[in-house]
Amino acid sequence: MSRLKDQMIKEEANFWDKAESLLGSCEDFSLYNYAVMSLAPNFLMNSPTARRNLQDQLLEGWTEFWQNKNA
Repeated sequence: MSRLKDQMIKEEANFWDKAESLLGSCEDFSLYNYAVMSLAPNFLMNSPTARRNLQDQLLEGWTEFWQNKNA
């Protein structure tokens, strides 16, 4: 079980790295959300609640990035 857990942790970290790298390329959240959700591993979207939580985290990060960039 530890190997699977380690793999999932690594996959999630890679996902967030990719999501962060796309932040500056999309000035519209819907485009960013679409691009990032297509990269999201299934275990991050395994239920409607999990999917919504992920989208909320993406929106928070995207908003913070653009607020800081435009400040």
